[in-house]
Amino acid sequence: MVKALLPFQNADGGFGHALEPDNWNPDSTPITTNDALLRLYDAGALDLNSDTAKRIAQYLLSGAEFDPHAMRWRFAVSGNIDHPHAIWWERHGDGIFGWNPTVSLAAFLVCMHAEGPWETLLAEAFDTLEQSGASSGDELTCFMFA
Repeated sequence: MVKALLPFQNADGGFGHALEPDNWNPDSTPITTNDALLRLYDAGALDLNSDTAKRIAQYLLSGAEFDPHAMRWRFAVSGNIDHPHAIWWERHGDGIFGWNPTVSLAAFLVCMHAEGPWETLLAEAFDTLEQSGASSGDELTCFMFA
């Protein structure tokens, strides 16, 4: 599984290159990086000591597409508009959609022992889930990974 995903990983450690089949943005995006994490986990191939995992953490910790005021990674990024994509990948407003992919990305960083507000963010996410439920099946998948 890792070998199959490596061509989709960019130099910055994130994933792009149409790993999400309805978003052909070659640049790293949080949602595509999250998709790679979920695939690795589902296949039993997510090794937190691997170079792949360390590079993913590096990308996430770079702050790329992370909104520090909302404390969320963007679901949709501005660069998607420049490449073939489904309409839901177009960024509207701040590009944030609930806890997808933030909750699973924060959980990954907690597992990687990365410094930052990730445990607090997870607590907030699960409080929201308990009070309001998940807004979509994809968001629920992110919570299940977390």
